[in-house]
Amino acid sequence: MKKNWTTSLRIFVGTISFVFLLPLCVQAVTYNIFSGLTWEVYDNKNNFLGYAQNVCLNAALPVNCPMGATQYGYTLGGWTASIPGATWIWAPNVSGTTSPAANQEFIFKTVFFICGNPTGGTISVAADNQAEVVLNGNPIGTSTSNTVLSNFTISPALIVKNFPNYIEVKVRNGANPADCQSDQYRCNPAGLLFGAYIKDDLPNLPGCGETQHSEYEKRICQTADGRNGEQFRQCLCGYWFPWSPCSAPPTPPCQLTIFSATPSACSPSTNTYTLSVKVNYSNAPSGDIVINGQNFPANGSGSVYTLTGLAANGAAGVSVNVAFAANSSCSASATYNAPINCTPICIGNNGVRFNIGATETLPCSSGCGSEQTHTCLLSADGTKGEWSPLIGCKVMANAGEKCWDTRTGEDEKCCPEGFHCERRPTTKPPCNRPWWCFLALWIPGECKCSPSLISTEFICVPN
Repeated sequence: MKKNWTTSLRIFVGTISFVFLLPLCVQAVTYNIFSGLTWEVYDNKNNFLGYAQNVCLNAALPVNCPMGATQYGYTLGGWTASIPGATWIWAPNVSGTTSPAANQEFIFKTVFFICGNPTGGTISVAADNQAEVVLNGNPIGTSTSNTVLSNFTISPALIVKNFPNYIEVKVRNGANPADCQSDQYRCNPAGLLFGAYIKDDLPNLPGCGETQHSEYEKRICQTADGRNGEQFRQCLCGYWFPWSPCSAPPTPPCQLTIFSATPSACSPSTNTYTLSVKVNYSNAPSGDIVINGQNFPANGSGSVYTLTGLAANGAAGVSVNVAFAANSSCSASATYNAPINCTPICIGNNGVRFNIGATETLPCSSGCGSEQTHTCLLSADGTKGEWSPLIGCKVMANAGEKCWDTRTGEDEKCCPEGFHCERRPTTKPPCNRPWWCFLALWIPGECKCSPSLISTEFICVPN
């Protein structure tokens, strides 16, 4: 009779927890142990990293690449060695772009039980690049091929019954080939393929009453922090192993993303803008959400938070950092481009920018005089700068034309070369000479003209 199961066993020694998940395929007295997702993975300092993942060179290699396996993207051949029921495995969190790949070393561990007296067995292994197999602390052999299986015979003396048997395989990747300058797994892949076949002398597998070998029971319990959990115990080789500690599914981690970070237009009156940040999150702690150092009440996933009074300077790639005050590791970041400076200005000669109130001096382009000026003034609506009219340059007057009129306050004009500006009367009203009667004779008096009839204009006259 052939029976398939997955053994789930927890052994607790002091405060150290060992979790063994064993794919065992048993036919009477034969125990089959294959590489797969239940193998534990450790680094070369024996730190637990997690459970193995299925890996493939690409979708076509090895043949029957398991669904969901990580594909390195390796374009050359290899991994033609095959063990029915076993998969190529490697350390977790490794992909084709992971670096470094060269000379990386991991230890793969699993455990199995046999219920009767061991009668021996065999182990087959292939590796990319090298694997060293150890059973219960005893070196078994080394494989250096990923195309041909290395097979080893197991002595019954190396196997124990009714207790865990420990398998460890230390696997090391090779140096990078010449065409793998990136030091990534896509050009320097690594993997392990393993199969073991162990036998004992029992015709049947003993159970625990009505519970069959490898089956387990579970019961509801309460964890130390008050959550509802579960406990398990398993029947192996006719014995119940102790109940596991009460455990509950871990609390889902807090997740936070920045959906958008949108700046407003710049306000000319203050040269500032506002930033609207839309945040999505789940499993968040209570309390405030912190955006670039500012605290806001968390109003629920999808809420928009507004930062005000930000200086408009045209900076690119401005950072937005969001986190929860009670859990700073639940965070997210994004970038945006700030609007350019919008302070009202006037653009002067050669594109020079002038602030409100500043004066620009320009040379006179015609007439006479050396320079002229105008001032940058704020527009009536307060949104832009406007230049006042230019003043300072003089218009050239013709000979005999006015150069200054004291009565009208007309702008001064300059005279052409050989002339100068001089106050002269321009009209001569008639003079009425009075006569006086003296001793029966008419005597002429002094000629006087009314001042109001005399022009006070300045005109250009010859030098």
